[in-house]
Amino acid sequence: MTIEEKARFDRTEQHIKEIQKDISNILSALVGNSANGNTGLIHEVKQLKEEQTELKEQISLLKTENV
Repeated sequence: MTIEEKARFDRTEQHIKEIQKDISNILSALVGNSANGNTGLIHEVKQLKEEQTELKEQISLLKTENV
């Protein structure tokens, strides 16, 4: 392997390591990790959907009571 090939290989290897770190950070943001109590964005969206459903039900009840 030439010096140029080795340098290219090393750069490629470094880029792959950076991509792996980025993927790990994205995964942690989406599903959470132990540092944030495993409550990533997916958990937050699920919670918001549940709250939205509950609020819609309450609004529907209020509308029927006012009719």
